[in-house]
Amino acid sequence: MSLLKIATLDGIKKTIATMCDSKENGGNDDKVINAGREKGLYESAVESISGDTFIFKGQTYNLDGSVFEKETEEQNNNQNSFNFTETAYVQSTSGFSKGNYTSVGTANGFSNAYDDKILQYANKYGIDPNYVKATIAVESGFNPNAVSSTNDYGLMQLNARYNGKVLNVDENLDKGCRYLAQCLKEFDGDMNKASMGYNMGIYGARKSGASSSAYSRKVVANYNALKNNQKFSITA
Repeated sequence: MSLLKIATLDGIKKTIATMCDSKENGGNDDKVINAGREKGLYESAVESISGDTFIFKGQTYNLDGSVFEKETEEQNNNQNSFNFTETAYVQSTSGFSKGNYTSVGTANGFSNAYDDKILQYANKYGIDPNYVKATIAVESGFNPNAVSSTNDYGLMQLNARYNGKVLNVDENLDKGCRYLAQCLKEFDGDMNKASMGYNMGIYGARKSGASSSAYSRKVVANYNALKNNQKFSITA
């Protein structure tokens, strides 16, 4: 069984490897990543690298392994023209134009159970309902009762720290669509960057300097599938 030596790595990959090798994450502290659990954790975290941040076991970390404090970074972001932070979802629709979409795309692998509500709230904030549906496919796989290990709730996986434990479908879609619309506005309609913002925070997405991430590419692939009625879906 091949072994990957931490000593051969540098920068962010070395930080990830060291975290994987710690005893609290199932490692053995012998400065190698084995081909089992540690290697799986390592590969998953490396795939999530976006600029100077990465995701490890559902939590976003900085280059040095410290926790990425999204709420603090957002408060320091003075470029937010809509005066919106992730610490609270404001229910006002000010700054958003209503959409006039009349349908939501369908394709094999995508649930249609929430299409009417997706259409309702996507139009409320003027965003393509196919983009909302594509995001839900990755976030929760259309499970309205989904709860992640990092306390994200519902269809659009709203974090309880900022929103409370929102499982109600209407409230979850309303808040999730509003934030997704905010991300689109912040990144001039660029879906890849908007999805990065939805996933890791607007400031984090800007700071990364990346044009896409593994997460955003899954969402955009889903969006294209729905638009083109392709026969597949990509979920988390």
